[in-house]
Amino acid sequence: MLVNLEALWTLFVVILWAGAAYGEQVPFTRISDSSQGKDVTAGVDLDLDGWDLDIGPPANSTDNLVFDTVSSLLQHWPNTRYRNGHTLVPGTIPPGTLLYHGTSTPHIPSVPEWLATDPEHSYLFCRTFVRNSTADGCWHLTLSTTRTLRILYFDGSSAAKMGGGPMDSQDVLLWGRVREESGLTVILIYKHPVARDKA
Repeated sequence: MLVNLEALWTLFVVILWAGAAYGEQVPFTRISDSSQGKDVTAGVDLDLDGWDLDIGPPANSTDNLVFDTVSSLLQHWPNTRYRNGHTLVPGTIPPGTLLYHGTSTPHIPSVPEWLATDPEHSYLFCRTFVRNSTADGCWHLTLSTTRTLRILYFDGSSAAKMGGGPMDSQDVLLWGRVREESGLTVILIYKHPVARDKA
């Protein structure tokens, strides 16, 4: 199928022009609901002359934290910068969704394990972290959901096996206390020669 790039470009420009021609900025005004005869902005201070922007928010205000939490859900960088998450969000995964698991053994996990929603992420774990291991190499499982799965989403880097608390929310929910990050020890032994020699 041939695509006429000139026609697409013309259509794109027309759409942009139409959006710009009909767009406008409207200052804050009081809006009345004429059907019920009441002011729908009651309780909202729209008198900007009375605002003092040099006064900071109250010391115990958490409005900005709530907004930041909601706006950063399912995004990589905000949850990398602040990796100790504090929000739990219930959700569902629809039937037919593909999930992936990378491992160094040819066995399907018999205990609860992690699953990734993209193959590239799971492929990173498709190897062993221990040197001179008898592991068989890379095994990449592709699984498909057969029913709707109920999930609990942890914000932050809740799957990062690193020190400093990214998995604390999960530990408290599952075990009732914060546990030692056991996966961190294996990675450090593999990467650090002094620790590897002492192990």
